[in-house]
Amino acid sequence: MEESDNDWRMQDIFFLAEDWTSPWTGKINKKDSQVTLVSTTHIN
Repeated sequence: MEESDNDWRMQDIFFLAEDWTSPWTGKINKKDSQVTLVSTTHIN
């Protein structure tokens, strides 16, 4: 198996149902803003 075959990317996209303040940055994200979560994992 090639090394690139072991790189799996998972992605989820959703939209905020209400305004949300990030606890990490203090930034206010408005209702209906798109949020994209991406994670990678290594498969042996």
